[in-house]
Amino acid sequence: MSDSLPNCPFHAYALTGDLVSSRKAENRQKLGDLIRRCLKAINARFSNEFYGPLALTRGIDELSALLRRPRAAFDMMVAINLAVWPETFRFALAEGTIDVVGSTGRSADMDGPAFHRGADAQERARENKLMLAVHFDSRDAAETQMVEQMATLYCRLMETWTPGVAPAIRHYRPLDGSQPTQAQVARVLNCSQQAVSEAHRRGHLDVLLATERVLRNGLDFMEKPS
Repeated sequence: MSDSLPNCPFHAYALTGDLVSSRKAENRQKLGDLIRRCLKAINARFSNEFYGPLALTRGIDELSALLRRPRAAFDMMVAINLAVWPETFRFALAEGTIDVVGSTGRSADMDGPAFHRGADAQERARENKLMLAVHFDSRDAAETQMVEQMATLYCRLMETWTPGVAPAIRHYRPLDGSQPTQAQVARVLNCSQQAVSEAHRRGHLDVLLATERVLRNGLDFMEKPS
């Protein structure tokens, strides 16, 4: 995040997350500590992408951030849901203006149409069982539906993982953005490289990585005027 924010009102992208079935989560204290460590790491990794960094806004059930651009939003979503698996956050991403920034630099203290649209998108995500709902200016319904459905299918694939698959993918996709080899992951998990490779296959990692590239480029394209 930069040391200073633009003068209000300014254009931005509100990213909000809602922990699905949060009351059913076991050991909420442990989960909360995990989420806070995760957000800290993601904020460091994507520091140039924020007007207001990721932060919890309602216990551990909700989070928000204010982004300069949408391109990295899905990467942040994936990193969060990788960290908290088998728990899942549902997200909304909305374009708009910000007319209140507060004095803390926290997205929770900012307000404006971007966050209002984000709240509407989050409600639509809940009603339609989407894992991501987007609201962008001047985009047609087909583009919006493509992004939303691809993101939802991505999360549905994650839901098929087993406790043997998730760690092999999580350690292969660390929060700091580094790229360990399968052999390095195998040493961490005290298993064979073949076991890591098989876990990646069963977790459909190749499909997920391809989907990430498509969504990253799709969000980048949607930022541009139609």
